[in-house]
Amino acid sequence: MAKQKSRKLQVALRMPPLYHTVPGREFDILDSQVVRWLVKQPGIAQYVFDKAREYLRFDQETRKWEGRDYDN
Repeated sequence: MAKQKSRKLQVALRMPPLYHTVPGREFDILDSQVVRWLVKQPGIAQYVFDKAREYLRFDQETRKWEGRDYDN
């Protein structure tokens, strides 16, 4: 069975040319132009949240999300 591709990720097909490692700088994922562009795309942000959701829980009282293993 072929792995199904997410439609939300297809926005990456239209990403302009960007650096993942900025020339002249040590690699830092938070400096990646590619990552910055991707997380600004609504479909990508939703995809990441959907994938992470199984590791999160919603607190009805505070109306906030937190990691399932978070220990205040």
